[in-house]
Amino acid sequence: MPLLEELELQSHEQLVLAAAYLRLMNADLRAHADADRALIRDEFRDTLRSGALGEGAEGSGPLPVEADEPFEELAHGASDCARCLSILVELCASEPFIGLDHTIDRRVNQRSIGQTAITIGADVDEDDVEAIFGYLQHGQRASQSKALLWVLIGAGGIAGIATAGMAAPAIGAAIGGVMGLSGAAAAAAGLAWLGGGAVAAGGLGMAGGTMLIAATGGLAGAGVGALFGSSKFTSDRAEGESIKLFALCRSLDLAASRGGPDEERLRRLGGELREEMELAAEAFRDEAERCDDDAEAEALFDAAKVIRRLRQKLGDPVESI
Repeated sequence: MPLLEELELQSHEQLVLAAAYLRLMNADLRAHADADRALIRDEFRDTLRSGALGEGAEGSGPLPVEADEPFEELAHGASDCARCLSILVELCASEPFIGLDHTIDRRVNQRSIGQTAITIGADVDEDDVEAIFGYLQHGQRASQSKALLWVLIGAGGIAGIATAGMAAPAIGAAIGGVMGLSGAAAAAAGLAWLGGGAVAAGGLGMAGGTMLIAATGGLAGAGVGALFGSSKFTSDRAEGESIKLFALCRSLDLAASRGGPDEERLRRLGGELREEMELAAEAFRDEAERCDDDAEAEALFDAAKVIRRLRQKLGDPVESI
């Protein structure tokens, strides 16, 4: 199976990411009640409730997946260790309240994500979350990047990953499948459980920095420079994604070091991601050399250097454990 297909979040995993993101915002709001933060949380709810297809759902307030029991039922269905690690990296690297005077409380945030890790069906726990926070900080220092570590601006970044390419029937069936149903019954029950509406957006369900590989790999004909034609993927975003990818590789190494039936696969994925980082750095450098715009060429060169530094810091999978 191609690497990106193996790491692309499945429908129910995208929902786990979205629900966990809501729950960490809720945890922060319980500790620090604030109207502006609550508005951001409510807008994210509305995104999940209505989606890009514009099929509005009735009602308002919390979604069912925000409650403990429904979330636990959903999260238990996420059992792929590699993809669950990418979910945790994405959550740890996010900042839902960026731009406000008070950003998220990191202690509350780490506890909330740690609880998500314990609830997820894969072999991950709160120790992995603590390690990921350390890997992100290490990667940011090693990269010498000027990019913000917390690269997801508002809730939009998570929303794009959590709802990528998913229409209402697909997302309903994903939840219904976790509930032990199938076919039309699964779709109907799943949508009712979520709160109705459609959840859809453009993009890929790529988390944990793998969007960098998806973006550069998918632009072989158009050129890496085309990435920067969109405000959604700036040079800072590319550098931020590479920092998350660094953390994901380290996390895969850590999980593989615990042994178990998935050890060989986790080591393989860590090695393949390292190879893709090398190719991404080369792609950015080559595009910079072809670029006529001096400012854009400099941004491309900077991104290439950041990716290369992080790749060198990673070393080989066996050596880095």
